[in-house]
Amino acid sequence: MRQCLVAFCVAAFAGAYICLAVSDSDIWLHITIGRNILASGGLPTTELWNRFSVGSDWLPYPWVFQIMSAGIWDAWGPTGLVLCKVILGVLLASVLAWTYSLLSSSVFTGTLIAVITAFAAHAHFGLKPDVIAWICFALVIVLAHGVSKLQCIRFSSAVGVVGIFCLWSNSHPSTLFGLVCLISLLGSQSRRRLIGSCIGLCFIGTLLTPVLFLGPHRILSRFCEAFVHPSLFQLLPASFDLYPVSFLLLQLAVLFTLLHYRSGLLSLRLLVALTLFVIAGMSSMPLLPFAFIYTSALIAKALPQLGESSGALGNLTSAALRFRQAVTRIPSAAACALCILYLSGKAAGLLREPIAQKVLPEAAVSFVLENNLPDPVLNSFGDGPYLMFRFSDERGVPSRLVSVDTRLESNDAKIVALHDGASQGMSTWREYVRRVNPGVIIWPTSSALSTILSAGTTWCRDTDAEGWSVFTKCKEAIPAVPQ
Repeated sequence: MRQCLVAFCVAAFAGAYICLAVSDSDIWLHITIGRNILASGGLPTTELWNRFSVGSDWLPYPWVFQIMSAGIWDAWGPTGLVLCKVILGVLLASVLAWTYSLLSSSVFTGTLIAVITAFAAHAHFGLKPDVIAWICFALVIVLAHGVSKLQCIRFSSAVGVVGIFCLWSNSHPSTLFGLVCLISLLGSQSRRRLIGSCIGLCFIGTLLTPVLFLGPHRILSRFCEAFVHPSLFQLLPASFDLYPVSFLLLQLAVLFTLLHYRSGLLSLRLLVALTLFVIAGMSSMPLLPFAFIYTSALIAKALPQLGESSGALGNLTSAALRFRQAVTRIPSAAACALCILYLSGKAAGLLREPIAQKVLPEAAVSFVLENNLPDPVLNSFGDGPYLMFRFSDERGVPSRLVSVDTRLESNDAKIVALHDGASQGMSTWREYVRRVNPGVIIWPTSSALSTILSAGTTWCRDTDAEGWSVFTKCKEAIPAVPQ
């Protein structure tokens, strides 16, 4: 019991360590849509916020997360949001520690792997529905491990599979990864009936969504979109100069070192699934954490199977034993006290500045609203969610529309392509401005488009507010009104 308590404190430390002030741009559109759902008592049927897709069929996004975000914001404001982020971080690290402890049959080893995995996901962690998907993914590994040991599906396991996939499919469009993970961990010629039952339960959970088969369809569409719109940086293929990729390479190096000394540690189906997760993660940045979690699971699963072969690792084995001895010498009470002390300091710092204001065009939007500058609004991709929030009332009903935002299914592909050109200062910026026909432009001051507009005579910079410029048409460019 004492060992589990220490493991939880260490996992909580790791979960809190990866938490920063809320800076996720998407949280503002989640709050806005969640407010609309709570006020109307149902999911929207048509798009309301994006100018170029308004009136089109609305696809249910992570509506569970949106309702939660809106409720927390309306009840507790910024403090509630940052505390929710910390809770998600602690929950993620704790679930990972539990998962890897079961697989490795060692609380110490499982917690250590969980801490490293949480650190690997640091760059991707935020207050977003992706974190719920990562937690569900880890829980699927736990369920697969339990079902594999029992060689049957108990009622509690069946309910767990349906519940996890129901929550997952209503929170994030990546349930297909859970299915691949489950099949790989259970896959065997002698378990066809067991695998078939699990697949059926997965589909039952996935079907409990506003749109049938929404998860697999959405993940495929997002994967394809990653290669279409350059502005969606987070959806672009990963490159080796990014430190999260270094974590993945280190994980793979450890795993293949174990396989080198004992080639039969992992079956072919597990290696095929690992290859799929690595390719997916390297192809689309938001999918990297799934590769982290799965690779760590295989490492945790392989370690107990080394047995006598562990001596063949030589210095690695002795180094690991010395590290464990050094860590276990620390008194449990002291370890817990240090973790609690860090958590207290971290919470105090986050409560002082719960929202990263420097990444928001707050002053620029306030200037537009206070001076009642004319519509339409031309905005950059990353500012779209915050503009949706500021341009909507407490019921999530918009008074102004945005030209682009971060929702793939709500953006017009041609407009996004023109936006990309404008962001890079290409000659197509004129077409983007012509298509939007704005009355006001809110754009980052340091960008190429702001420099181009400032050098021209058509648009005048009204203000440079904390890194964002507000442009309106110069008086001499506005045609005179007939008397």
